[in-house]
Amino acid sequence: MIKVNPQDIKNFREKGWCILKSGFDNKELLNYKKNVGEIEVQAKKINYKPGRIYYDYIQSFNLAAVEAPLNKIVCNNEVLNFFKKLEIGNAVNKIMGWENAICTLIRLFCMGNYNYSGHWHQDYDDKVMKYQGAAIQASIILKDEKGFHILKKEKRNEFYSNEFDKKLKIHGSMNVLPTLIDKKFYDIVSVKSGEIFLFDPFLYHKGSCNRKRLQFHMRFFNLNDEKKYNFFKLSGFDFYFDKDKTYNFLRSEDEIIKTIKNIVKRAPIYRRLKNSINYFFPLFNFIYYLKQRKLDKKFKYEIFANTAYQKKIDNTVN
Repeated sequence: MIKVNPQDIKNFREKGWCILKSGFDNKELLNYKKNVGEIEVQAKKINYKPGRIYYDYIQSFNLAAVEAPLNKIVCNNEVLNFFKKLEIGNAVNKIMGWENAICTLIRLFCMGNYNYSGHWHQDYDDKVMKYQGAAIQASIILKDEKGFHILKKEKRNEFYSNEFDKKLKIHGSMNVLPTLIDKKFYDIVSVKSGEIFLFDPFLYHKGSCNRKRLQFHMRFFNLNDEKKYNFFKLSGFDFYFDKDKTYNFLRSEDEIIKTIKNIVKRAPIYRRLKNSINYFFPLFNFIYYLKQRKLDKKFKYEIFANTAYQKKIDNTVN
């Protein structure tokens, strides 16, 4: 269904990202969106363990992501049909110039209707990736989302010359509040339901949104470059899966848990209460802010991140 034109390929090469249309009409999209949403419902209903919680609240089970979302335990046939018709593998191959794409990561982001702002990070850097452009990530959007930040490719040299990357890694691992960087270094991307956002995971980026999310987050490599993979293919899919890194959806939940690090575990009551109070009365954020400023006064921080007062995103690019 996805159509890739020369301009899309040019955009990706020049900017490190591009946005494609899924090709589904409104009726099809609404049907698939409903069925994808059932994965979240089922995961919560049966306490499906592979997943993530970023901020747990008293008033709701704020499940952030479902890992191995195509597992038969939580996934329905309509979702599988969605991937068969979408042809995301073919789109990735065209953008990257590959013959066969292999998926090494797939999760469903589904966090609730809360403001969210993550830390700046790379999913791969020059220490673990053979070369920039060796991998590509895809966000298949099923609910409008704006606020994703990504480093401008043409600003990389200036960004790295100031060693912002090293400092951001330290701050991201030590601090609660996300670090602010100069707006000249990044784009803020707006994507709509039914669009696919493709980007280079080597570029620094951060998730940020002011409403509920519903998107498949996937990572692809070139199968021909990575012969080490223990790969398999699902019938009707136009890309391969890494049996080890995608936790093989046909396994039992217990077998998946043996290989996955991200396990859903509700936070203790006191922490959920703390998160809930802080969301509407960000007293703890002020404490975090003072502590972070004391450690490093050269940086500014998102003092209202992950609260009801988080800045609304409006300066977006398509």
